[in-house]
Amino acid sequence: MKSKILFSALLSVSFGLAMGLTGNISHFKVAFAQEQSSDSQSTTTTSKQNLEQDIRRAEKLQPRIKSYAQLSQNRVNRSLKMAKSLVNSDSATQTQLDTVDLLLSSSMENQNLVKKTKTHYSAVPVGKTWRDTQGAPIQAHGGGFLKQTDKHGNPIYYWVGEDKNHNKSSFNGINLYSSHDLLNWTYRETVIAPSLTNTSLLGNKIERPKLLYNKKTHKYVIWGHWEDQSNYSSSQICVATSNSATGKYTFEGHWRPGSDATHRNWRIRTLADGTRQVEDSNGSIINGATPDEMNNNPSIWGYSSRDFTLYQDGNDAYLITSGGKNMMIFKLNDDFTDVDTNSMKPYTLFDNYREAPAMIHSGKYYFLITSSQTGWYPNQASYSYTTNIADPNSWTKPSSSSPQLLGNNTAFYSQSTNIMQVGNKKTPEYLYLGDRWDANALGSSTYVWLPLSISNQNSGNPSMNLQYNPNWKLNTSTNKITNNQDLLLSQGKPASTDATQSSDSSLALNNANDGKYTQDSGYFKPLTGNGQTVKMPFSYTVDLQRAYNLSRVDISFNNGGNTSYYPAYKVYTSNDNKTWKLAADGSNNQNVGFTSDKLSGKARYVKVTVSQFNTYGTNTPANAAAGIDEFQVYGQK
Repeated sequence: MKSKILFSALLSVSFGLAMGLTGNISHFKVAFAQEQSSDSQSTTTTSKQNLEQDIRRAEKLQPRIKSYAQLSQNRVNRSLKMAKSLVNSDSATQTQLDTVDLLLSSSMENQNLVKKTKTHYSAVPVGKTWRDTQGAPIQAHGGGFLKQTDKHGNPIYYWVGEDKNHNKSSFNGINLYSSHDLLNWTYRETVIAPSLTNTSLLGNKIERPKLLYNKKTHKYVIWGHWEDQSNYSSSQICVATSNSATGKYTFEGHWRPGSDATHRNWRIRTLADGTRQVEDSNGSIINGATPDEMNNNPSIWGYSSRDFTLYQDGNDAYLITSGGKNMMIFKLNDDFTDVDTNSMKPYTLFDNYREAPAMIHSGKYYFLITSSQTGWYPNQASYSYTTNIADPNSWTKPSSSSPQLLGNNTAFYSQSTNIMQVGNKKTPEYLYLGDRWDANALGSSTYVWLPLSISNQNSGNPSMNLQYNPNWKLNTSTNKITNNQDLLLSQGKPASTDATQSSDSSLALNNANDGKYTQDSGYFKPLTGNGQTVKMPFSYTVDLQRAYNLSRVDISFNNGGNTSYYPAYKVYTSNDNKTWKLAADGSNNQNVGFTSDKLSGKARYVKVTVSQFNTYGTNTPANAAAGIDEFQVYGQK
């Protein structure tokens, strides 16, 4: 993202908060779209110099292209083929030339040209780069998952997701991977790829793809969130179908759910001067159509749909989608290629800007995890539940008396994309599958997969619980989770600080190790001697009351919800509270809200010193927001 665009967005947010505004001010993804605003289709003069230069670079790679991982090969070869076709076209627009050149040039960047290296995992690398079986970083963000049985009768899993290797939100392909153990994933194919022959697959975005299998039609069906690359105004779903999971997919088109059959394959494009126009699939203006008119006529144009998930319940399937303020639920038709508003009337589940839905059925309840809307930045997740998806009045939603919060104040720096059942039918277990988005380099975004506990799912008071545990493993022979969680040593132990403590109990020192780290649980706010302003730098120390063999420290820092912060910090250990050893250096940290660092050796005291709090994106000081929500030290006796 261009820093100027994000800076303006963040200034707007800060101003809105200062003025007490409460509207939806959080969707920073729009800023990413604005940097890619399209030129007018009437551009008459074009420059092919950059594309021609990158074609020559790609051609020089060809003698050794097979030494690279298959994903790297496919990106280069696909983009090169498109580039050669386009550079010889007299009708190519500058936007087309620049779009294809971005795909080609990014495919040849060092981090994307990965030599074939056999890679094997025994555990999920939580929040770390996860590589496929040939060594290429897995590019399957916002992913969807499908479990089936292979020809030998063994379980096989498929994972579809966004390829963000070009570090943009624009469309770069939907990749499909397969695995027999959920740990080691083989890249199979880019099942939906940019195309010069399909106008819906160039100059667009496709996000959060999901994969279903329809037993009736024997078809695999991929859904995605479709937009023009210049904005998030089209707010549509797209659908592709195939006879096999890894086979060739037919792109069926894009539209808003609930639209009539004639209002499809259109887009809202932002022009260079900032105006928006509605275009058909040929790029022609649709006379009389405006974004406002579309939003006010859902029976014709359909309902806005952005972040979404699909949930299959036997022979039925459902679309849960956020259209901005409202999150709605639709039932799919029999072949899973569209919604069916006749068999079940769609309804609004939330009207308070929720997104990132993920659903699972456990016991007699259907559970739905969602997040707030803060763009690419993390926030507090929460859950809702019902016994009947079709009944809008049956849901138990978060409330002030029962907030139903999940994980810490940033969902451990992640956003939900799916929930997977493992184990077996008699004793099922669950995994939370999330994305850790890197807003500054989307291709470097990682994955946060953690064991998810569900309790009392057959009673009247069900609950979900998510704890951070980078040491968990999946037993591939039994499909059961082994937690391997070390002892939590710091909770409730004596703590001290070089700052002044607040008289406000919600900002008191003991909040930092009381076992509560959700957004509403209070935090420790370090103050200067006058008790009015934040002290920076500051330190926080916990006395474990005896020496332990330490393994890691997790810190939930204060996070602003609509505005995200990252701290610069260092962690020290000591046996006498006098002589300190540097144990972890987060001076260059840019993780938002949550950090986890390995510790080693034996110590009684653990201290964190925080030297700076910064606003993510602008990198400007935000010391007034500094604080620690929870400080957790793990180890063994």
